[in-house]
Amino acid sequence: MTVKIRSITLDELLNLTGAEPDVLMLDYEGREYDIIEHDYETLRLFRELSIECHPYLRGKELEDCLKYLSRDFKCSVVNNLKSRAIIHCIRDLGK
Repeated sequence: MTVKIRSITLDELLNLTGAEPDVLMLDYEGREYDIIEHDYETLRLFRELSIECHPYLRGKELEDCLKYLSRDFKCSVVNNLKSRAIIHCIRDLGK
């Protein structure tokens, strides 16, 4: 049986709900890097990010995620396990 599920981007969700970006907790079971890479301009609107990153599932390295995010955020790895890492980022207002 195939079940179709409608998906929307983070930008669409914010526009639909009218929510003001502040803190985002993101756990997308291996697709986090896709959001970081393709919806980055929307991520930049948030003051703080907490991301459970599974970069290895996408053939990426944790450093790839950190490098991308460090353009606008100060990030630290809170917990780095074999299959996932928790990244905490605060927007760098000086950039």
